[in-house]
Amino acid sequence: MNTALALVAALFANRWEPGVGAGGGSVGGEVVAVVRPWIGFEVGPLRLSFQAPLRVVLDDNTLRRADWDEAGDFSRLLRFARVGDAVVAGTLADLTLGHGTLVRRYHNGVDDDHARGGVRVRVGAPRDAVAVDAFVDQVLAAPVVGGRVAAGLPGAPWRVAATAVADTGRPVAGSMATLARPDPDAGAVDLDAAARPDAEAKAEWLWGYGLDFTFDFSGPGEGLSLYSDLNGVDGSGPGLHLGARYVWRTPTLHVQAMGEAMRVGAGYDWAVFDTGWLIDRRLGGFTADGSAAWGARGLVEVDWGGAVRVGGEVADAGGETGDGTARTDASAWVHLSWEALILRGYYRARRASAGTDLPAADGNLGAVSASVPFMPGLWIEATMAHTWRPRALDGAYRGVTEVLVMLEMAGRP
Repeated sequence: MNTALALVAALFANRWEPGVGAGGGSVGGEVVAVVRPWIGFEVGPLRLSFQAPLRVVLDDNTLRRADWDEAGDFSRLLRFARVGDAVVAGTLADLTLGHGTLVRRYHNGVDDDHARGGVRVRVGAPRDAVAVDAFVDQVLAAPVVGGRVAAGLPGAPWRVAATAVADTGRPVAGSMATLARPDPDAGAVDLDAAARPDAEAKAEWLWGYGLDFTFDFSGPGEGLSLYSDLNGVDGSGPGLHLGARYVWRTPTLHVQAMGEAMRVGAGYDWAVFDTGWLIDRRLGGFTADGSAAWGARGLVEVDWGGAVRVGGEVADAGGETGDGTARTDASAWVHLSWEALILRGYYRARRASAGTDLPAADGNLGAVSASVPFMPGLWIEATMAHTWRPRALDGAYRGVTEVLVMLEMAGRP
């Protein structure tokens, strides 16, 4: 396959790039060796890259079974695809729609045992009369799919928008409110039988939908803006978000701060489609059926010339009594880019009960990767992640820490 793609690239591409990576580490409790050849090419606005990521379990010298045991896993063969700035395909990372009250920093690659190759399409700019932002996170199986349409009069400071998102393959197990939740002391979660890996063919749709209004005092992307979102999730009570966002820009510095008040209805799960949703849905989600509750969210992010981006967010809803939808989130992210180092990382902690204490480590998600170039076309990349994976014997999910180190090489003939 790589030979055929190389021939196509050589004949039609403006430029093309073959590469290969090799290394190893621990994945899902298995020690693996990894070989990942790829080839990419560029034709006009199209950039396309294919790969063959092969992970061999060293205990028995066989390909890791979980990497190729379902149709969606073959999306691993697409490394990435782009058509200008309008269309992106492959891994979708840090995907937020609108103010992030339904879809916030969503990542379709966080559950590595179930690979997903998606597509995101963006049409129109913030100042255009109509702008569309839509995505499908999996083209080879039941996807999470969503979109937002925003509209306003040319030159007007206000915009209205509608958002809809659905998980079309959520494992069936009653309701999100009744499933087992992570037990930080046990380090594992016993899933309802319908949510175990051997029954994942049973699925149901989970919907999120909302309307929002934004008023910009200084124009989109700068100064002060106020917003309100009114949402629902799968027949829940209404979720109301009232917020203010301030952006300060200089030629080298970009700072944004956001504060938000929430009124959470019974059964409403705010920002349900976030970084960890593809794992959360197998742990039962985090919604509680109770009376309405108040909540708040705060966010700060600093970007220095595109080389340093650091941010953090804290959100909480519910109270000490547990009456209502009690949930606390804390997130942090970093992206550093220098000539000698590229560093990326994120961390999300969540507690789905009363109070504000964050959970023990097994309830969290996080990853950090570092890429260090040695010379043009040769670099080493190391990744460490804390995630959740099912045990082979009983399907119960448990927290695991994984490490992978790769030496990669690429060139342009």
